[in-house]
Amino acid sequence: MLELCLGEVIVPWPAGYEAPPWLEPRVEIDVSGWEDACAGLPLAHMGRGRQEDPLFFATAFAAGRVAADRFR
Repeated sequence: MLELCLGEVIVPWPAGYEAPPWLEPRVEIDVSGWEDACAGLPLAHMGRGRQEDPLFFATAFAAGRVAADRFR
């Protein structure tokens, strides 16, 4: 799927979670503390919260970290 992209691809993945083997290239991002950083936010994804789907929210946090670093 990533080979269809025309430009450089950065795929953030939360460190400590097992990535699917097809997800290359990827960069592992330290997401420790994401729960505390997002504590005040009303997080939900398809009816699931941070306890039911931590990988989804950790991955979104990793993507946010990469995006923020690119614009500093």
